[in-house]
Amino acid sequence: PVDMNTIVAGRNAIAVDKVCLQQMEIAQNRVLHLSYAAQKGLGPQRIGEIETLGIKKPTHNFVMPFDVPVRLEYPRVYPGSFSPDQDQRVWLFYWVESLCMTKVEIVEASELTPSLTSIRTLHDFEERAGGVEVLTWDGRDDTGEVVPPGRYTVRVEWKNIGSELLYMTATAWVWVI
Repeated sequence: PVDMNTIVAGRNAIAVDKVCLQQMEIAQNRVLHLSYAAQKGLGPQRIGEIETLGIKKPTHNFVMPFDVPVRLEYPRVYPGSFSPDQDQRVWLFYWVESLCMTKVEIVEASELTPSLTSIRTLHDFEERAGGVEVLTWDGRDDTGEVVPPGRYTVRVEWKNIGSELLYMTATAWVWVI
């Protein structure tokens, strides 16, 4: 908690949170659920749309005690199913907003157990600039063998550079037929 000697109140929770972000000098687009809520019409899109009364510049600098994750758009797979026995491949792509560390692998997710078995590591943690990364998977595991038919998960893991505490995961499905 940071004592700001400030009370913020309003009729719309999204607007209140956006004003608080402005007071703490945190970029509005860094808190994803507020952006999503605004896109769905539950609150204002921009801080300029909010009427504020009595707001003053904070009397001290706010130091963010936590690391805000780099945004990642969930991975996509095209096509959604393929046959590696017929030399087919799938394209995997995802987007990150800025420089971070990413790891991409194919995992077998059993419906009977919550454990994930890594089938193929497309690349281990490495620095990625912001933007789109496009990869292909030929339906083979790390030993070069074609995997059996079934449903597999593309798992993208990412973290901010220099942060071992903040670790995020996004997934997509692909069928091997």
